[in-house]
Amino acid sequence: MNGSSPVGGSIQDGVNKDEIKERRCRVQLPSFHSGDMNQARVWLMEYNSLTHHIRFTEKEKLADLEVRFKGDALAWFMYLPEMGKKSWKEFEKVFQDYFGGGASTADMALNELKTLKQGNM
Repeated sequence: MNGSSPVGGSIQDGVNKDEIKERRCRVQLPSFHSGDMNQARVWLMEYNSLTHHIRFTEKEKLADLEVRFKGDALAWFMYLPEMGKKSWKEFEKVFQDYFGGGASTADMALNELKTLKQGNM
């Protein structure tokens, strides 16, 4: 082989570059304003799924957030320390902590149980 690209562009995870470009034009990524923890978790799940489909890199996902967030979410993101923007994993953690009630439903339920007092049901 001479190292040239196959017809339609090079292949990335079984998808050629032309297909990735087409997906990026076709797919509309969801915006997020604010809401309850369920809305935040659903938004994050949908955003992750769609950005995987269009083959966004971690860096592209982080850069894209500035146009996906609106209102309260945008204000939060703009004032988020750089530590929360250094990796996608770190961003997911701080996003879930702030909007989603914590990273784990089990942790959230445990914290809620800790606050309940016997006889106050």
